[in-house]
Amino acid sequence: LVTCRVRDYQHPQRKVPGFAEETLAPFNDEQIAQFVKAWYAELIATRRQPLGTPDQLIDSIRERPALAELAPQPLLLTMMAIIHAGKNTLAAARALLYDECIRLLLLRWRKEPGQPDVLDALKLPQFGADDLMKMMAQLGFLAHDKQPADADDRRSEGADLSREDVWQVLEQTFVRYVGRDEKRLHALIGTVLHGLAGRNGLLVKRNSEPEQYTFPHRTFQEFLAGDHIRRNAEYLKLALDRAPLAHWQEVLVLMVGYQARTGARLAAELDLIRNLLARSPAEQVLAGERASRLR
Repeated sequence: LVTCRVRDYQHPQRKVPGFAEETLAPFNDEQIAQFVKAWYAELIATRRQPLGTPDQLIDSIRERPALAELAPQPLLLTMMAIIHAGKNTLAAARALLYDECIRLLLLRWRKEPGQPDVLDALKLPQFGADDLMKMMAQLGFLAHDKQPADADDRRSEGADLSREDVWQVLEQTFVRYVGRDEKRLHALIGTVLHGLAGRNGLLVKRNSEPEQYTFPHRTFQEFLAGDHIRRNAEYLKLALDRAPLAHWQEVLVLMVGYQARTGARLAAELDLIRNLLARSPAEQVLAGERASRLR
């Protein structure tokens, strides 16, 4: 029996000949509990002192639908366990939890001991974690904007981005720091792409021609798309243009959830709600849902 993450097994050179291939099903409730208990037991066995307990995490997953939706996926359950063990809590709002998970993927996931994370590898002291998140948010927005309007199955992957799409966003970001130094730009972009597609699985390089990238977890694409909108100077226009589209509803809900919990741009959010109330019935419903999250 040979096991491997799906993403790592896509390349033809990594295929093991002579083996039948099966994909593991998502965890059920019993397996989730077993995983969490084993995770905490290993921490204690290796003399690490978690702040949380397995029963606390299991209870949180059972009591909170947003966590129960994520927990069947081993990758996401692992991130929840890491965060909970280190903080004895998980963010109350889905948007804040997604923010923590994405930052964990970007900076710590599959990082070899003694090896630099993406930020250290870039060797750009003025480029920090929030700058990296801002860049990823732009990619998430671009991917979601490419999503078909009828793509309302949220279990699906995100839309594909071409190599040119990704390269352009990264180049526009780093040119602010190193100018048009092509050699340096290529090195910086290569470092980020290796970290994203080769290590943390947040943005996956497809085994396809031409070269394409995708967000395998659509939830993270949706959060990042909303994060881009909330950061944008044209916040109101971007949100109103997309409010009538069904596949943007979750994006906008996550965005306001984040803003409500962090206090970011609440005046702009209220302005958006007022505009939505003057539009179609569906958008009025969205306005009500957004307003309820500001309480």
